[in-house]
Amino acid sequence: MEDRDKSRVKVLDRRHFTRAGERREADREEGSAPPTPAPEAPAAPQPAAEAPDPRLAGLFSEFVVNLSTSAFLSLGQIPNPLTGRPELDLPAAASIIDILEMLREKTRGNLDLEERGILERTLTQLKLLYVQVSKKKEG
Repeated sequence: MEDRDKSRVKVLDRRHFTRAGERREADREEGSAPPTPAPEAPAAPQPAAEAPDPRLAGLFSEFVVNLSTSAFLSLGQIPNPLTGRPELDLPAAASIIDILEMLREKTRGNLDLEERGILERTLTQLKLLYVQVSKKKEG
C-alpha cells in the first residue's frame, strides 16, 4: 500500500488565468511559493517566423492616432467638423482613454519600440488633458 501512495502523480494547474479570465495569483495562499517548473525537454527546432505583412506596417500607429483624434474632439481640442465649434463630451473621452489603456495591456510585449512609444505618449497626453479640461469645467 505504501508503494502505491509513493507512485501517485500530483497534477498542478499552472495556468495564470481561470476559465473566466481572472488571474489565479489572488487565489494562492499567502506565503506559498509558486511551484517550481519541471525541467523542460530540449525544444524542437521551430520553423522560421513568418515575415510581417507589409500592408500592416503602420496600421497600429494609425489606429492609435485615429482613436486619439476622437478623444481630442471629445475634449474640445478640435472643432466639431459639422458645427465648426469645440464640443465637450467627457464620458466619451474617458471611454476612449480606457480603450487605449486596454489596448496597451492586451498588446504588452507585442509592440515594436515606435508603436509602444506612440501609445504611451498618446495616453499620457490624453490623461493630462482630460484632468485639465475636467477641472476647468468644474471651476
